[in-house]
Amino acid sequence: MIGAAWLLSAGLALAAPPADHAAASTPVVVDVDRQNTLAELRERRIIAPGAEFWKPEDLALLGRLRRAEKRGAFALLREEIGNLRGFVVEHRTPKGRIPWLTKQGFDKFRFLNSQRARQYFEEQGVDAKFIFKLKDPLGKKLFTSKGILTPEGEELFERASSGISVRWMDPSGKVVSSGTPRPSDE
Repeated sequence: MIGAAWLLSAGLALAAPPADHAAASTPVVVDVDRQNTLAELRERRIIAPGAEFWKPEDLALLGRLRRAEKRGAFALLREEIGNLRGFVVEHRTPKGRIPWLTKQGFDKFRFLNSQRARQYFEEQGVDAKFIFKLKDPLGKKLFTSKGILTPEGEELFERASSGISVRWMDPSGKVVSSGTPRPSDE
């Protein structure tokens, strides 16, 4: 009886090829764009070095890093910190090296940019204790509870920094414009 069970199991094992054997003999199509995206996410330290997949939030963060680079992240980091060490990786291309902002560099840029936004709102007459309660005209918060600009806050501050008139709501719900004169201190 034991011999029959052993013979049956040996026969079943030989009858069907293992699943990994079938997969190994099937050619795998490699998507070049996917591989490039994975490499960039790894190099910028958005995902772990050995990760094979990313989440939608990782791809969204990659887009925000690229926009920050275009908005002057390197200049702000150099101005405030003095160098880019630890905040940038040099990506090698056939044409040379290109600086890429890392996740750590982006976090530092967001902090510094948020500090500048706080200063801007104070200059606009907003009391410091109310700055983190400001909202855009649609009611979206401009700052997180930790004092960092939200994506809506980043967009509004970017427009304001470009000299474009912007509007926001104060904690009472009143819509204020960057062109609104402040009450005099007299």
